[in-house]
Amino acid sequence: MYGIISSPGNHHLFKSVANEELVFEAIDQFGDTEFLNACIKVSRVTLNYVLVDLTCASEDALVKGIINIVLNKPTTRIILAGFDLQVGDRTLVSLINSGVYDIVSLQDPTGADYQEIYEMNQDKLTAAIEERKILADAIRWKSSMERSEMLIENEEPEVASGSKEIKVKEKIIVKEVVKTKVINVEADSWFVVNLTRRAGASLITQSLAKYLADLDFDVRVTESPFNKPTFLYSTGEHYELPSSVIDLESDSPYQPYEYKKIKWDLKTTYKEISDADVDFLKLLIKVRQGLNLIDVGDSYFERPQILKDARKLIVVLEPDINGLWECTERKRQINTLSKKGMEIIYVINKSHDLISNEFASNNGFENHVFLPALDPEIIYKRSLKSQLLLNSTDDIDGAFIQGLNSLSKLMNIPVYKDAREPRRRRKFKIPFLKN
Repeated sequence: MYGIISSPGNHHLFKSVANEELVFEAIDQFGDTEFLNACIKVSRVTLNYVLVDLTCASEDALVKGIINIVLNKPTTRIILAGFDLQVGDRTLVSLINSGVYDIVSLQDPTGADYQEIYEMNQDKLTAAIEERKILADAIRWKSSMERSEMLIENEEPEVASGSKEIKVKEKIIVKEVVKTKVINVEADSWFVVNLTRRAGASLITQSLAKYLADLDFDVRVTESPFNKPTFLYSTGEHYELPSSVIDLESDSPYQPYEYKKIKWDLKTTYKEISDADVDFLKLLIKVRQGLNLIDVGDSYFERPQILKDARKLIVVLEPDINGLWECTERKRQINTLSKKGMEIIYVINKSHDLISNEFASNNGFENHVFLPALDPEIIYKRSLKSQLLLNSTDDIDGAFIQGLNSLSKLMNIPVYKDAREPRRRRKFKIPFLKN
């Protein structure tokens, strides 16, 4: 399975070389926003590779959009194709530094030799698809200055006394350049925040975690150090918890607490924590596998640096008009993150029959799911018993489970188990026999 992002003029060439099933196609001379949106869509589907035409958008748009694919869908191979590419091209250098190594330079098929050049370009693209390139192959597109950081300094010539011989001292300085790769939050890490105050980010986080853990997904829940303990009394024998790195006890090796097949990074005290005490992002980048749900709640809007390296965001809100009016500034901040390429899903919590897709579109909640309001008595009873909400699903509204299923799919999590509908009793007519 493969995809194409191309300009209209090169679309036919790209389609002519692949034998696999084409499952994604975006053909246009893209503006910056349109190209980024196309790349975001690529990151939501499963592809073996995507062919990207380097003539279909501006340099800045190409770099920003393709890096979005690299971060959000690292398993998708990206093949870049352009015409008469030059060594040292700024776009190529930026993308090579981001880990994209499959680059094909085609010849512009014009003039009398059009058919011959077209077929030659087909052969080049076919070869690029069949053989994955590595850094050693891509390095040729960097300039010689970038390949080597060697500086040669020639000193002024010295003339030896009583001699006509000129001695030249050549001083060679080899400058070692150490490039530090910035470690961003893992591509499968999702931050969960409230748009309207106390909209239910923590409830959604622990419910989604339990739902996915029951489907045997590797799930980890991280609690913001800036919030009060939220999950402490929902995770069983909490008094046996070890000191948490979130509580500043980081001198000894830290292992997350496991409960109900979920790894928990819990805040276990009410100690006040300042920005200087905890580097929250350093905590998050320790998570290197599985799905990480990070419950930030309302604290993001007080400390926006929390989401500096985030790539994916779940925004929880209640469909209350007055509450939305009060959160206009928060929505503006979320819109800014979206424009920067962050993937955002809105969870409209405590929805009801009067809340529709029209409500979502009118308020700018494009990528959204609905979750119904739950009986407060059920939530209260679970908390009294120190249980997670989904410890039992017998008394949970089926629409809530289906909503979690839909949310998982929007997150591009391969959930194949749909919520089952209740069995319907069949009615049989028994014929009445007359004597």
